[in-house]
Amino acid sequence: MKDAPKGGRPRNGEKSASYSDQAAASLGVSKRTVQVDLQRGKKISPDVLAEVAGTDLDKGTVQRDLTRARKL
Repeated sequence: MKDAPKGGRPRNGEKSASYSDQAAASLGVSKRTVQVDLQRGKKISPDVLAEVAGTDLDKGTVQRDLTRARKL
């Protein structure tokens, strides 16, 4: 029997790990942290993210507050 190929689609009955699972494992954080960060990133426009990168505004809690303030 051949070994399963690396990468590609999983065989029948095998589950592939989600992006959140893979990112969490490689970053050493929880799956939920990755999901929250992804959702946060979708709510803030790329030009704003580029402006705040590397500043004090480039923190998850600040970005969360900014996304909430935008809705007001």
